[in-house]
Amino acid sequence: MTDRIAALKARVLNSRQLGDPRAGELHRESLAQTEGEPEVLRAAKAAAHYYRHQELVLNEGELIVGTQPGLTFDAKERVVPAAFGRRDFSSWGWAAGEAVEPFFREGMLSWAGNHKTLDYERVFEGGFSGFLAEIEDRLSRLAPTEDDYQQKRDFLTALEIVAEGFLDLSNRLQ
Repeated sequence: MTDRIAALKARVLNSRQLGDPRAGELHRESLAQTEGEPEVLRAAKAAAHYYRHQELVLNEGELIVGTQPGLTFDAKERVVPAAFGRRDFSSWGWAAGEAVEPFFREGMLSWAGNHKTLDYERVFEGGFSGFLAEIEDRLSRLAPTEDDYQQKRDFLTALEIVAEGFLDLSNRLQ
């Protein structure tokens, strides 16, 4: 392991998320612009707005990923999140796969409550561009005669909005 990687690993294992101080402001800003729209679209637009306007933080040694605003480091002691802890997937009943499991054990990835991607291989294979293509395909096949047509359309549109916002964030970090 190089010195840079060792330092990054130590930083990850000694970090706390205090929250982005601008997140609330950006969320309110988006909601003010989307009044009267379906809630699922408002939430998606708020997420995309945040991705597009959050501060970009690149700390020493970070070449491509960056750091979430509001993350703080405590070099004196190792931090273990109280909610879920630094642990592997085995206690949850799902296997993360041999290639990814060490990242959970070492605390470089954390279980995030209800925010999880169990089909992570699909994310790695197709990326968000692949997700967008799937969403566009499903939107094109959605028929107005389907049950809950408008709900389905709004949901798929919301997925598209969030994915595009995340891609915009990723492009800003290049």
